[in-house]
Amino acid sequence: MFTHQNSPLSVREVRRLAPESIDVTQRHATKASIAAHAPTLVPAANEAVSAIQDLDVLKIQQVKLLDASDEQIAVLHGVMLEWSSHLARDMRGFDLGLFTRDANHSLDVLKKAESLKQVVEEAGVELPYQGTLLAELTARIDGANEARSSAQTARVALQEKQREVRELIVRFHKELVSLRRTVRAALGSSHIDYQRLRVPLRAAADEPEGAEAPVTEPSAPETDRSSDA
Repeated sequence: MFTHQNSPLSVREVRRLAPESIDVTQRHATKASIAAHAPTLVPAANEAVSAIQDLDVLKIQQVKLLDASDEQIAVLHGVMLEWSSHLARDMRGFDLGLFTRDANHSLDVLKKAESLKQVVEEAGVELPYQGTLLAELTARIDGANEARSSAQTARVALQEKQREVRELIVRFHKELVSLRRTVRAALGSSHIDYQRLRVPLRAAADEPEGAEAPVTEPSAPETDRSSDA
């Protein structure tokens, strides 16, 4: 489950509480004290949920781009292995292991590929396949760099969206706490709509109170006969 260390609510809690809170304001639209929360709570709830949905999409995109980057690196590494075997045979002093071992990270592979390209450019002038090797190696390096850059861009976008989600959750939580207190005052702590707005194990910190009374089902639609407005 995705959470933020400094967020008052988890994403899972927001997914549940955002629509619940909107429903409560709509269900008690005739009670002025509760309805008064709608102009600020509804957009806060909707924006938080929308940002979370955007975050879900970005997560999926990032996974795909990381997989694509890994694939390009694997292809580049394969090309290096294939051509290095020819160079070890045809180029005196060529160190095969220098370009093929310890390639466990994408940056390692890219650095080794760039080094291999430089060696072929400078010391492989007499090789009959120099042009073919450099063309293929350059294309694979470019492809790997592009895929890696796309994955990094996606990671930055994901981090920015995470920060946005955290800020929107904080905003929604403030509205939720305010609504919850109003609902408790207007309907009582035993009312099911108040209970629906509570966060298990957290509500006590927001609104300390005694033991909870049994949950009751909502009554028929009511009119505002109190002096809440």
